Amino acid sequence: MAADGPDGWRSARGERVPDLRVFLVGGILLLYPRISRRGLVFGTYVGEVLAESDAVRDLLAFWTRGCLVLMALSLVVGLGISAAGQPVTGNLTGTAVLLLSAPFLYLATYLRARAPAPRVAARQAELAAAPLEVDERGGDRFAKLALAVCVLTALGTVVHALVRYESLPQRIPTVFQLIGLTDEPSTRSLAAVLYVPS
Repeated sequence: MAADGPDGWRSARGERVPDLRVFLVGGILLLYPRISRRGLVFGTYVGEVLAESDAVRDLLAFWTRGCLVLMALSLVVGLGISAAGQPVTGNLTGTAVLLLSAPFLYLATYLRARAPAPRVAARQAELAAAPLEVDERGGDRFAKLALAVCVLTALGTVVHALVRYESLPQRIPTVFQLIGLTDEPSTRSLAAVLYVPS
């Protein structure tokens, strides 16, 4: 396979190969439940004995099926947008669909994980959990400040892009290489300006 700029990879015969980011992110999502603490299943402590039960295996199968469906959906969306003439936007949108839909799958799996946890395991989790308390008044000031800086930076980026949009050329050089070389330029569009690293 050879690199083919921002719109993906091409095989030896010149056929476009889907973006590898969807597979990378999907692979991390598939591995997630297998690298967490024994007895902790999707944020719910079920106990070490129940971690090997059929209920937890069914839960892992639900997560795996959900991840595979989301990966397929992401590839279809990304390749569809790429085929419509927006390869850069399609490439990034496929990954964005996966990243934005994964929390909903996690929430659904978390709600299912709460069912097999017996009262004993729930009581053990309560005893093992340390309460989060702020001793001094205003102790969460730094967290609020960091959140405010992030929100203002994001809003500033969007406002700046909207204000300067008309002054941009029709073809925008897009940087995808680590050394800063420009690959093929993309067509000016609001999506390309807002979330293509350039």
